[in-house]
Amino acid sequence: MDAEVAVRTESVLDAGAMFDVPAALRLTAEISRMPAAAQVVIDFLRTRECHDFALAVLSQALLRLGQHAPQVKTRGLTTHHARVLRYLGGPESLLA
Repeated sequence: MDAEVAVRTESVLDAGAMFDVPAALRLTAEISRMPAAAQVVIDFLRTRECHDFALAVLSQALLRLGQHAPQVKTRGLTTHHARVLRYLGGPESLLA
């Protein structure tokens, strides 16, 4: 019996030192080009300035992609920005 092993690679996208609307749009464009089976981590560890509105842009763009979007998680968000994402009602995976 042959067992198929599914190997899923995780792509890490750096949010950059300043996460503003242009950065959110850049990340959204990169994510939209990835296959739906991809797993993506947006890394905020180096981010010194994160705009709430940029998180809203990112969250809404991922919701619009719907089933065509890969699974996207975040890493390194402050408590405030995690709360903002939760409030915006974006994809559940963002805070996983």
